Amino acid sequence: CLKRLIDLGCNYFIELGPGSVLAALLRRAGKEVDVISVGAVESVRECAARM
Repeated sequence: CLKRLIDLGCNYFIELGPGSVLAALLRRAGKEVDVISVGAVESVRECAARM
């Protein structure tokens, strides 16, 4: 699924919930995309600032 999204032009991913499984999968795949993990109030603010 992630490869297909990247092939379709997605280059920014927002991971919701605790942990960073999505970010780790993308790093392992060697994909050059931007990923932010949102699991707490502080990270919601960071995500909003980056958008």
